[in-house]
Amino acid sequence: MRTLMPSTPAMAKAETLAYQFHEAIEDAASSGTVYPYPCTCCTLVGPIDNSGLFSPGKYGGGAYLTVHNSVGSLIDWYNVQFYNQGTSEYTTCSNLLTTSSNTWPKTALFQIAASGVPLSKLVIGKPATTGDANNGYIDANTLATCLQTAKNQGWNGGAMAWQYPHAGSSWITTVRSKSWPV
Repeated sequence: MRTLMPSTPAMAKAETLAYQFHEAIEDAASSGTVYPYPCTCCTLVGPIDNSGLFSPGKYGGGAYLTVHNSVGSLIDWYNVQFYNQGTSEYTTCSNLLTTSSNTWPKTALFQIAASGVPLSKLVIGKPATTGDANNGYIDANTLATCLQTAKNQGWNGGAMAWQYPHAGSSWITTVRSKSWPV
């Protein structure tokens, strides 16, 4: 487990809850059942994790799909990490939005939605620079085009970036320019 130096007690609690959530996901993957426990942050922020956990063919039938089917009504959104999954994963609009690879089947945005997760709950997470992740980078202008395409097809979940300060105001302005211009 990584060490985190939280700057506030609330951040420390959120980190603890996120770790507990990961443990619950691992349990769900092995048992196929989610046992909900009190979680005060679930309605405020969804988990941040890799898109592979939505794959119905992995982790006992899609760990996050099990979580969503059991307690998804308690989760407002999922910050889906569409990076660090392999060098050619989620690097084009097509494999980000519609057709994932055989390595992570059914994990492109609209494929996850087809598995029952509402588009409004799916936040697309991408690294802001090539140095912010091992792989999965799409330049800001291309990502803006991908978001516009997704929005035109009914998605409105939003985007998140890893990591600040690289995802500063100019990156955000570019990424949202074609879908949610300021």
